[in-house]
Amino acid sequence: MTLLPRSISLQAAERLRCPSATPGLDFEVTFSARYRAGRTPHENLDSLVRHTLVVEARREAENWDLDEQTHYADALNAQLGKSSRCHEGYYTRLTAKAVVNVSSQARMAAIQLRDDKIRLERLQRLKGALYTDPGLVAIDFLDRNPSLTITDTDLARFRKLAHDLKHHEQWWWPVMTAWSDLALKTESPEAASHLMEMLRQAILQLNRKLAESYGIVSSKDPFSS
Repeated sequence: MTLLPRSISLQAAERLRCPSATPGLDFEVTFSARYRAGRTPHENLDSLVRHTLVVEARREAENWDLDEQTHYADALNAQLGKSSRCHEGYYTRLTAKAVVNVSSQARMAAIQLRDDKIRLERLQRLKGALYTDPGLVAIDFLDRNPSLTITDTDLARFRKLAHDLKHHEQWWWPVMTAWSDLALKTESPEAASHLMEMLRQAILQLNRKLAESYGIVSSKDPFSS
């Protein structure tokens, strides 16, 4: 008996969503395939072949960001274009072609995410340079603004900024974050209010003018005049 190749295809309505390496964004893939039935019978051979293609498409998609649509399509079709067979003998000579689509909105989102990642990495490097050597930040500023000059006063400001940022990040930020989390996680509303009142009173005792400038002084405060 001659086994004729059978064709299967997934219509546009059945477009497969394959998660890309860009968080939250998916490729959209459709397939066309040809294969021959193997020696081992299978009641749902088309489903088996489709499942095989889906597994391969999703496995490969994890290696590519969404704005790398062409590279993903090439990599996927390079695999699907090789004739393959089922190890259990259900099908043989399977070859397929995938069409990869990406919406314009998703592509723009992926490009923006990539740009944001590059910008954040640069800012992290600048922060490290600011902590260790404020002069590097000054040099970067001059490189981007060649018509300007930096005086000794400007360098002193860079050093002060580095000191203030480092002090804030190492001490004040963790303390205030922990205090806020403590108030939020306190089960009793009365206890949470007590915690915030303790902080308010501490600010009032240490710097009354600061407390007044932020409007956290009450007429019932024992320190009110």
